[in-house]
Amino acid sequence: MILKDFVAETLMQVIAGVHEAQQNAPDRGARINPTYESGTSNAFTREVEFDLALAASKGTIEVLLGGSGPKTTMESSGPVHSRVRFSVPVDFPEHKITR
Repeated sequence: MILKDFVAETLMQVIAGVHEAQQNAPDRGARINPTYESGTSNAFTREVEFDLALAASKGTIEVLLGGSGPKTTMESSGPVHSRVRFSVPVDFPEHKITR
């Protein structure tokens, strides 16, 4: 999978998961990223961290999933494998609570 597509889809899935969990959490007595009508909030930006194995080949950078892809060495003429770690700050949807 191309790196930019992987990052975008992962972030959208995480946001969708938080939103869905917010809908179901009250049934279980929990609140996710609550904001209270009184103006107090536990909401703040959170970092979504990535630690990815990558392969660069023919002008593209692809994410290696589950250790897939051929093993290469520096002497080979195949794709160059590397790792990258980074984080993306995200403000998740607030769950408004009436007290």
